[in-house]
Amino acid sequence: MDALYYSIATVSLRLDTRTLLKKTGNYPVRMVVYHNYDKRSFTIPYRFTKDEWKKIQSKHLKDERLLDNKRKLKQVTDKAEKIISDLGDNFSFEDFDLQFSGQKAKKIRNQQNVYDGFKEKIQESNENEKFGTASIYKDAMVCLKKFRPELNYTQITCKLLNELELHLIKDLEYSITTVTIYMRCLRHVYKRAIKAKLISKDKLPFGKGGDDDD
Repeated sequence: MDALYYSIATVSLRLDTRTLLKKTGNYPVRMVVYHNYDKRSFTIPYRFTKDEWKKIQSKHLKDERLLDNKRKLKQVTDKAEKIISDLGDNFSFEDFDLQFSGQKAKKIRNQQNVYDGFKEKIQESNENEKFGTASIYKDAMVCLKKFRPELNYTQITCKLLNELELHLIKDLEYSITTVTIYMRCLRHVYKRAIKAKLISKDKLPFGKGGDDDD
């Protein structure tokens, strides 16, 4: 019975109290999907204070704004549960993500363009109010486009990275500090592509270090 329960995907919402959005004092809401003793967290565009989240869980909620948000959150879980039901025994986190996120996720998975990866990271940083991070990745992307207007993950090799560093320092006269930051951005985007299965981890040309940033 326990094994049967865990073979059926379930969904829940939680307030991510580990991630305080300092500008608003709110915390983001995450949708967590559980399946076969594994789980994946998905970002949804809702943010609340701890007190607001507690009120939303109440059966006697009277605040109109929070009531409206509660209805919208219910629509999110209804959509997720319908996708889970439609997938049935063929459920996978990848297929769920694709259907839940729609064309946006499909486009990301079908693209080998490195700059699509940068745009995704920039958008995600802005949504999480990490505007400084978003600005750095935008600057890095603009800089890289001066070197290669079009760049796919499969084109990134040790040889290309050496050429890129030389071009940025010698031709564009960027400081070593700036070049190091931009290379870390490229590495982070590349490792996100590996996680999304856009390219094999065996092809990683940056070495075996850990994550470069959040």
